[in-house]
Amino acid sequence: MPWARRITWLLPLFCYLVFSIEPLIRISGRIDDGNYGVRTIVGNGLALVWAPEGPGWPNDSKGYSWHQATEICAHLQDDGLSLSDSALNIWRLPTIAEAVASQVRHNMNAGGVWEEQSGTASYHAAKPDKESPLWKHHSPVIYWWTATAGPDTSTAYRIVYNGQVHALPKKIRMGDFSFRAVKSAPPR
Repeated sequence: MPWARRITWLLPLFCYLVFSIEPLIRISGRIDDGNYGVRTIVGNGLALVWAPEGPGWPNDSKGYSWHQATEICAHLQDDGLSLSDSALNIWRLPTIAEAVASQVRHNMNAGGVWEEQSGTASYHAAKPDKESPLWKHHSPVIYWWTATAGPDTSTAYRIVYNGQVHALPKKIRMGDFSFRAVKSAPPR
């Protein structure tokens, strides 16, 4: 009987240790360059300017609905650091295709492609992770809203820091839900 008792706590402990290895390695290897300002991301057929930390890229646990996110983007000043009393429409939410195509892993584009027919994202270079220049490593935010409507008008797609994509009701507002505004990069 002593072996039976040992197995009841050794087996779960063993499983916990084995399944913790990959996340520990991945998380400890995340890149965070500490630059939370305006970032221009060029690659995978896109050139987008991503808003700096502030009203266009809130990293708090307040949570934002899709409607709140689009309203804030519409009122964001050109510098991305303050809001206007009226809609300026300089900034916007990225489309799901833009968000997928912009994801990175270890400072390299992850090769993301949005498959509109199936409603899925695939990554040909690497699976994205919560790394700069797009994500803030220690932020509670792990989901961003996108401008792309889901299967019906009451839903919109969100992207997860690891590149997964889901359609959810636009009214959802949780502490780990936020957004990051974009605008087109000026021509070179």
